[in-house]
Amino acid sequence: MSPTNLRLHIAEANNLPHKSSSKPPNAFVEIQVNGSRQRTKTVSKSINPSWNEDFQLPGLELDSVLSLRVQHESRWSKSLLCGVDIPIGKLLENYDLAQEIKLRLSDFKSDVDLPQGQPQIIFCITSQKHVPAGADAIADARRTLQARGLSDATRETLDESTGTLTRRGARQTLAIIISKLDAFVKIVDETAKIHPYSYLVWQVTSSVYKIVKGQLDRDSAIINLLNTMEQTFAFVDVIKVLPEKIALLDDTIKDILKQTFECALYIREYAQHGFRGRIRHQLLSDSDDIIESFRLKFEELKVSFDSGVAINTALVSFRNHHKLDTLIRMQTLRKLQPVAMDSSGHTECLPNTRRDVLEQITNWITNPQNEGNVLWLRGLAGSGKSTISTSIANLFRDLNRLGAFVFFSRDMKKRSDPATVVRTLAYQLGSFDPRLGVAITANIDATPSITQAPIASQFSKLLVGPLISLDALRDEGPIVLILDGLDECGNTRTRRELISVVAEEIVKFPAFVRTIVTSRAELDIRNAFEHIGNVCVIGLETTSDVTQSDIMSYFCHHMARIRADNKILQLKPDWPGSRKLRALCDRACGLFIWASTAVFFIEEGHDPVERIDMLLQAEVSSDAESALDILYSKALQSAALTDSTFISDFQVIMGTIICVKDPLTHSAIDHLLALDKRPSLHTLLRLGCVLECSTEKPVRVLHPSFADFLSNPRRCKNMAWLIDLSSRNFMLASQCLDRLEETLRRNLYDSPLSLSKVDANLPEHIAYACVFWIDHICIVNEELTPISHRVEKFLLHHLLHWLEAMSILKRSWDSSELLTRIAEWARVRSFVLLLAVESNPNLTVQWQVSVPHRVGLSQLINDAIMCTQSYPNFISSHPLLIYESVLPLLPANSTLYQTFHDPSLFPWVAGGFEESYPPPLQKVLSGHDQQVQSVAFSPDGLRIVSCADDGTVRVWDHTSGMESMTPLRGHEDQVFSVCFSPDGTRIISGSKDRTVRIWDVHRREQNQPPLHGHTGSILSVASAPDGRRILSGSEDMTIRLWDVETSTQSLLPLQGHNGWVWSVCFSPDGMQILSGSEDNTIRLWDSVSGTCLAVMKGHNGAVMSVAFAPDGLSVASGSVDQTIRLWMLSSSGEEIVPWVSVHTGPVLSVSFSPDCKRIASASIDTIRLWDVKSGTESSTSLRGGHSDVIHSLAFSPSGRSIVSGSADRTVCVWNTALIGISEVQDTRLCALACSPNGAIVVSGSQDHTLRVWDAASGKEIRGPLRGHTDAISSVSFSPDGTRFASGARDMTVCVWDATTGTRALGPLKGPNVACLFVAFSADGAEVTACSEDGRMFIWDATTGTCLSTIRHPIDHPCRYRGPLEVTADAWIVEVATGKTLSRLPRTISTVTTVSHKTMIAIGTLSGRLIVMHFPAGVKLP
Repeated sequence: MSPTNLRLHIAEANNLPHKSSSKPPNAFVEIQVNGSRQRTKTVSKSINPSWNEDFQLPGLELDSVLSLRVQHESRWSKSLLCGVDIPIGKLLENYDLAQEIKLRLSDFKSDVDLPQGQPQIIFCITSQKHVPAGADAIADARRTLQARGLSDATRETLDESTGTLTRRGARQTLAIIISKLDAFVKIVDETAKIHPYSYLVWQVTSSVYKIVKGQLDRDSAIINLLNTMEQTFAFVDVIKVLPEKIALLDDTIKDILKQTFECALYIREYAQHGFRGRIRHQLLSDSDDIIESFRLKFEELKVSFDSGVAINTALVSFRNHHKLDTLIRMQTLRKLQPVAMDSSGHTECLPNTRRDVLEQITNWITNPQNEGNVLWLRGLAGSGKSTISTSIANLFRDLNRLGAFVFFSRDMKKRSDPATVVRTLAYQLGSFDPRLGVAITANIDATPSITQAPIASQFSKLLVGPLISLDALRDEGPIVLILDGLDECGNTRTRRELISVVAEEIVKFPAFVRTIVTSRAELDIRNAFEHIGNVCVIGLETTSDVTQSDIMSYFCHHMARIRADNKILQLKPDWPGSRKLRALCDRACGLFIWASTAVFFIEEGHDPVERIDMLLQAEVSSDAESALDILYSKALQSAALTDSTFISDFQVIMGTIICVKDPLTHSAIDHLLALDKRPSLHTLLRLGCVLECSTEKPVRVLHPSFADFLSNPRRCKNMAWLIDLSSRNFMLASQCLDRLEETLRRNLYDSPLSLSKVDANLPEHIAYACVFWIDHICIVNEELTPISHRVEKFLLHHLLHWLEAMSILKRSWDSSELLTRIAEWARVRSFVLLLAVESNPNLTVQWQVSVPHRVGLSQLINDAIMCTQSYPNFISSHPLLIYESVLPLLPANSTLYQTFHDPSLFPWVAGGFEESYPPPLQKVLSGHDQQVQSVAFSPDGLRIVSCADDGTVRVWDHTSGMESMTPLRGHEDQVFSVCFSPDGTRIISGSKDRTVRIWDVHRREQNQPPLHGHTGSILSVASAPDGRRILSGSEDMTIRLWDVETSTQSLLPLQGHNGWVWSVCFSPDGMQILSGSEDNTIRLWDSVSGTCLAVMKGHNGAVMSVAFAPDGLSVASGSVDQTIRLWMLSSSGEEIVPWVSVHTGPVLSVSFSPDCKRIASASIDTIRLWDVKSGTESSTSLRGGHSDVIHSLAFSPSGRSIVSGSADRTVCVWNTALIGISEVQDTRLCALACSPNGAIVVSGSQDHTLRVWDAASGKEIRGPLRGHTDAISSVSFSPDGTRFASGARDMTVCVWDATTGTRALGPLKGPNVACLFVAFSADGAEVTACSEDGRMFIWDATTGTCLSTIRHPIDHPCRYRGPLEVTADAWIVEVATGKTLSRLPRTISTVTTVSHKTMIAIGTLSGRLIVMHFPAGVKLP
């Protein structure tokens, strides 16, 4: 054989040896043949390094020996790990050209036997680029080996190899492209903008090379594409000769690399080795068009490079970019209330630094074979986690593959709130990909209250669901999500749920979603991530050689810049010299924050030489934390802190910067701290190396480790610098209260109450004080007496003013939570002081004067909490409504009302609006995707179960409102009914799929087969008191009893109803069964024999719900006839109906309270409560929680809560503890009239009666007055106020004595149709009535004689409106001027009004009369 030239491609090595106590090697391969030596690049810290480099092997003979040595390269030396020697002739005899060769690495022993776990190297041999020479070499090799006895197999191999030289396959072409990329990577190592792309493209293209065998060689489209790519990469040969072209054609080269990245991802998916693993039909059918688009784009890019003219057209991506309605989609996404994330100011890694970890991460992102879809990058504070995450984010953003980048900041409360994380991720994902945006917005529309749902529910609906639902995304390569600084998100308590969800639920993400989390190795995060299989952990080691080298590069880069900025100092070209640079690196202890702070420190100084010498005076630390402490101490010493004035200012200003919950500008700091003499900027400018400070942006520490240093006495040895967080929070709390007391007042902007929303704001320092004063109060542990006095003084004077300010800031919804926190703080502090008093009687006086939990203040805070919970929409809609609407409606005996209400300043309701606060809506539970059909409490009241049309059964924690387990799935259709077993261990559900299912609560699964038997949907289920039997009612008009143990029917089906059985239940002793049916009847059955004991008739519509009283003596039923009926079961078995109460819509559910005193009923969107004894309704109905029909409700075992489920897909929990029952049975008020002097008001009702009320006290003084036989339609006073007339729908008119309430005339019969309006003549001598048919009747007001009848159709008969009226949207306005005076809450349904001067009487749908007075002689806003 004559000498020949071949090409060697070194791919990778596996299982390289290393000592168990040492780190993985920094490996490279040295190639020796015929006395020449070549080597690969070094791959850091890997026992499975990958090189993918090509080498020329010229002048080879068959006897030439190829020697491959794998070596470890340390900072100072090299050492041999393993190697292999093999003759070229043996390679050609045993392997095809371009065939992958695997050889075991050992102590120079050639052996092709590769036992598992042994070190091995993978490479291949190919011909040189020039085909004829290569073909001659192979032919020569064939002849030589044939003479030695060539086997047929080897001959065929050589023949085939010769063929491949004339037409390269896909793999060979990829190898050439990779070699070009490898050469390019080496060229651009110093080019910051190019290198990240070049390495990433090399990495992904190499991965394609590894998995592509001969499967694509017959695909002409792919071969043509690869050939075009190879031609495009000829630009590398130009760059080798003219490297200056990199800068000139930077954008074009980046486009080539980005297009190659996208193309390589596509080929990998096309070859069925991507994230899906198999090709989707749609991707296959579109492949020719996609491949051709790629090819044409590479041709275009080649022309662009050759001509030097950049192109502006978009690169080709196989990710689908559908054009969807962006405006509507973004408007809906904004409902998620995401936190703004601006990373434009974040720093990236410098060129040639952190390459090892960046390459690890990019390889993990792009390689589908990597296990796990979560990467946890952990490290010490200041080790560079955020810089790395920013570099990755910017790289993949530029590649259009960054789905979301969320970063946390301890000094920004909004950005560190765990509750906002999922919503912000969803917002960014929806903005990133329109298809994801559509899927996410659909779930937002389906669950409008999703922002208030538990984090687990948000995660499922806003992230997991949309990502899984879009199958096409699986073909389009990786999408990157980044959570940076998770340890700065809240604290261990507040982020518990978030970390649990991220650690446990993120595994449900598709494999192509690559999530990166960075944090310190905090215990809670470590426990969550270290024990689950889907997390890849990368630790940033501060002591590694690579880290030290990167920090050296960092210093070299910045020292060069400092030299350039200080030319006048004539620093030496190599300043500060290698010795000092190495000394700086040693003192950094592997922390990049040390290095960056040191650079800032040197830059800020007048003399950089002197500053470096100051840094080098300190000893080298043994650990990273000590290194930071020494550096920070040096930085502070340089600021001339020996000056007592400076120290004082430093303590106040720096203490504020560290303690504030949201960073403030220096101007806001000045105003908040009232710094008149020396502005804060005067001090801050001397601390530029540790602070981020500008004239407009908020001031913040450059790194949290500086705040940790200043606040830790163990680390900060100089007391002049040490910040006592408790005392500084005390100071901040006091300063906040000072500024608020100086600023807050009623009607802060002197603007009138108006129908339009207020568009105003507050100064930055006042806004901060409003939102965060309570945060600072709650941190204070000492100085109890003065701060307690301040809190009491502030709340007693400015509580309402503060609520007004919170409304201006659009933060009213936060008020209740903040007040709850201050109430808890007061309670805890009072308890601590009480313990001290008990142990030291001398503290009794202090207890009496200082404890913030005194009854008055405590009750004031509790009242304020109830107020903000009861009227959140009111307070937020306009700042002044807190005075003009909310305050007048508060219970008159409440501390809040008595403290702040002044009838000379504010409106007031005669007799008071409420005896107690309206029951606040405690929680809205969101999770179901369709209508909620049934709800129930567990026997211990700790859990709630619900079922819905989405086919799921969900279990919720009553206290937190979170789902306590994953949804129970098994039913094949809508689930209509659900309940707990008496011991709470099982859940029973009935469905449209005609089955009853029993679920084990602890195991969270069905513990026995479904119960089959019904031939129609199961509408209701119930469990017997002993838990042994189950009851079900169905569309098939039967009731069935089931034995729980045997899963069989214990009785024949109970038949008797002639319609669907909507509701079933057991009696408390389990001996009887109650059923309600579509046939309008209720049936009572014997549960042992199945005998029908009674049929209760009375409803005029389907009976939708029945319930036994807990004492078993009565039964309640609700019907579509809009009535609730209470049936008393006598000993004889006969039913007695003591009362019937009327709803304004179908009654779909009824429930008894545990004490048998109340019945709750649900209709449309309202829950009403009724007194069992009298049948009277509670003065307060439960509204405002649901926006659609309420299907089901239930009392809690304690009776203090009600749970309801609605067609709006939500479950609501209500507090019923404070609801009272009114003494008067109200019905709709249809007519009102006010006496001429405004002293009394007459109301006419739907119950045919009239009542006379005192306008001042709101009390009923006469009535009910009876005389009509139908609803009252109109009332009117005589001019002298001694009489009033009433007209009714019974076609009669009556005249009454206003003093005695006796009927003076009537009923006067005139019209043959309903009387619409009545009125007295101006002199009071006549009474006029207008009928529906337009006729007018006139009677003598004294004798009742009909004087005349006039046919005079009037569309709107004359009616005195009065000076005030209520608009359609519930505003109370002055008619003459249009001035807005107040607004009514939506719980008041106005039917009719009448007014006199500054008084307005309002008749409501519930039959209540509300008389509201406005202050006289005061200019109303």
